Amino acid sequence: MHGEIKYRMLNLYFDYFLGVFKRILLTDNCLPKDRRQVQKVLNGLGLGYGKIHACKNNCMLFYKEYETLETCPICNESRFKTTSQNRMTKIPQKVMRYLPLKPRL
Repeated sequence: MHGEIKYRMLNLYFDYFLGVFKRILLTDNCLPKDRRQVQKVLNGLGLGYGKIHACKNNCMLFYKEYETLETCPICNESRFKTTSQNRMTKIPQKVMRYLPLKPRL
């Protein structure tokens, strides 16, 4: 996972190289076969991450009491991108990922 992040690998490439390493090892190895299984192992160890929506202009986080807002109260920017295909899907403008410290301790 460190190499994926360091070299900005696409998920497809990461899955390919993980498959190559799995084929090189002995047949009874326990190496995960794709990125999704690697993520499950990391989450099981308490090494997952959380996501919080953020304002497009970095004014605020939509967290706790602001979690239900649709627009930023500071700059009035929309929280979600406008999509032309399907109006029901809400894609956030910006997402902050954080690593919770408490499970790691």
